[in-house]
Amino acid sequence: MRLAVYSDVHNNDLKYPGQKPDFVLLLGDIHWRDVKKINEHFIKNYDSKIPCIGVIGNHDVLDTFKNTTVVDIHKRVIEIEGVKFGGFGGCLRYNNKQNSGQFEEWEAQKFIKDMEKTDIFLAHSNPAYERSENMDITHRGFASFKQLLDHEKTSYFFHGHIHENSEHVYKKVKVFSTYGFKEYEIR
Repeated sequence: MRLAVYSDVHNNDLKYPGQKPDFVLLLGDIHWRDVKKINEHFIKNYDSKIPCIGVIGNHDVLDTFKNTTVVDIHKRVIEIEGVKFGGFGGCLRYNNKQNSGQFEEWEAQKFIKDMEKTDIFLAHSNPAYERSENMDITHRGFASFKQLLDHEKTSYFFHGHIHENSEHVYKKVKVFSTYGFKEYEIR
């Protein structure tokens, strides 16, 4: 399965994949104008529809995907073309800004606790575990995401937020951190 993944674009030049992806994943902190450009690119440049699936970031407003075909999967599990996706957007609350992608730990915990197993989980924030314990509260991640990994409730975990491209395996879950644009091939 070929994936085109965007996160933390922050008004940089948009890049597009060399080959047609099976899915486009948006992991947040992508300005609404850029979301619209990305969405239009994948509608206009391919002969068949490519599903665009996303969650918002902490710098996004709650209606970032309005007037696009992007499926917002925040606090949802959906199945598209035989692949089960789950998602939780934003990051751990660090101020009282309203209508933003900031959430309390209990909100993530409530969703993760009852979530069914997924093939791919999308998040803006990273899991809180040894890789992030020395980061500030904004970037430390959700502890409930670590529980998701501990209980192997997904096969692949994609996140942005910490401005790095990296891959590693935690238990049996493949974790991908994306910054900007990156193409992935998964099985």
